Amino acid sequence: MRIYGAQRAPYWEADGKIVCTITRAASTSINQSMTSARRREEGSNPRSIDAAKARKAEGAEVHAWVREPLDRLASAFLYFGRRDPSWFAQYVLANMNIHWQPQIEQLTLDGSLFPTHLHRFENLNSEWSNVFPSVPLGKARVSFERQSWADIRDQMTPAEVAGIIAKYAADTAFYEAIS
Repeated sequence: MRIYGAQRAPYWEADGKIVCTITRAASTSINQSMTSARRREEGSNPRSIDAAKARKAEGAEVHAWVREPLDRLASAFLYFGRRDPSWFAQYVLANMNIHWQPQIEQLTLDGSLFPTHLHRFENLNSEWSNVFPSVPLGKARVSFERQSWADIRDQMTPAEVAGIIAKYAADTAFYEAIS
């Protein structure tokens, strides 16, 4: 279901709407909720990119929850075992992985932003049921008290911090534009 080769997030459909998940932005919680809904036969179905594009062309809304990019990176740092933040910064700057690929890249398809509705990650718990009323978010692991960018940046060199900020500048502007 995940399209790792293209570094794309998976798509799900429920309530006549599509959700595009982003790794390290509640994707596990969303995927588990949609999978549980599918098991309960409530109409939640995984979609290929072609099927999602076809549904969007038919007028389906496409939703995505976007996380503050540097806090998302801190979450990836925590996920990968909390090695030295300086080492992690160097690794991120030299390598691409879906866990820290800029969200705007994951949400851009054929040169255009794919979602029709963008939401902030920190509003997931309060907005989910309005968007997908038949799919309970369930045991959402959305925590805002975990690792943050401020927790790890002080352990990086100024050059590493500058490199990370530059790498995520477009993603940060994208996130900040979401109201």
